[in-house]
Amino acid sequence: MTLELDFEGTKVKIKTFEKDAEVGDFAQVSIGTRKNVYGAELAVVVDKIIPANEIEDNWK
Repeated sequence: MTLELDFEGTKVKIKTFEKDAEVGDFAQVSIGTRKNVYGAELAVVVDKIIPANEIEDNWK
């Protein structure tokens, strides 16, 4: 599954194995670098998907 996220006003795409994500949900991600044979590359990992209704319930 490919997620389209809004990161500081820019649309980004992240491939993940998460299948429970729906439009409007929030994604908790970790961003870092990892080394490969060509040098360092940016690595993004989806830690968890937070359903939109959980966020809305906590802000009421």
